[in-house]
Amino acid sequence: MSGRLRSNVDVDVDDTVVQYWPGSGPVQNLAKAATAVALTPTHVAAIVSEAGEGTGSLNGDVDATDGVVAVRSVSGGAWTNVGQAADRLLACGSVFAFLTPEAAQNATSLNGDGDALDHVVQIYVPATSTLINLGQAATDIACNDKIVVFRTSEVEQGETDLLVGSGTVPGYAPTFVMQGYDLGRPECLTPGHPADCLANSHRSASVCDLEACDPRVPYKLIGSSAKFIASECDQRGTFSDVNWRDRRTPTSTATSAAATSCCRSLDVHARHR
Repeated sequence: MSGRLRSNVDVDVDDTVVQYWPGSGPVQNLAKAATAVALTPTHVAAIVSEAGEGTGSLNGDVDATDGVVAVRSVSGGAWTNVGQAADRLLACGSVFAFLTPEAAQNATSLNGDGDALDHVVQIYVPATSTLINLGQAATDIACNDKIVVFRTSEVEQGETDLLVGSGTVPGYAPTFVMQGYDLGRPECLTPGHPADCLANSHRSASVCDLEACDPRVPYKLIGSSAKFIASECDQRGTFSDVNWRDRRTPTSTATSAAATSCCRSLDVHARHR
């Protein structure tokens, strides 16, 4: 191939291929064309390019143009095809979280709203080969070993009023709401996980674009808590009479005249205690 190294199983030399270095010894070629990788202490995950692999569809749809999640132990062995499309992939302690574009997953609605236009949060647990669909749309995502947090568009979540927690969002002021999922409870890493593994802050959330914020991280995670920026205008009310921890909703339904912002917190694990 003109002196160039062919690293995965196809016949071209145009791919980006997963390589792994354990810290000593030679670099290991893991032989998967990929667009993104993430690493836990025990496993490596990749968004595998169907086009780069050249072996057809990896997620059961009719095309071969998607990126699909695959996972492999760092100690060796074969790759496990998770069979889910993704365009964002994160390592979160011992598990992986990713966003699946419904359009790439055979145009399937994964959050139950009937369309295939959203990105939906999913979690894969390598230790048990468990796939968990959170059923929640998300525009961005962050995690550590205790929580996964994400902003959900009320419009993309079936026009659901997430600030209140039920009903239909007022058409004049849909917003993005901070939600989280508990990774610290073993029962939350099972297919039949309790409903309270998912926590809704009932607060509007914005990505922090202040100079002090890290542009690579949309919100600040500390243990089981996430700090984020919230706007009163987006809240469809005020924060003055609201205690976020007890899930109460604002008593005022009028939009605040002042477009003020403040820092809010969501403690995902505290919601269970």
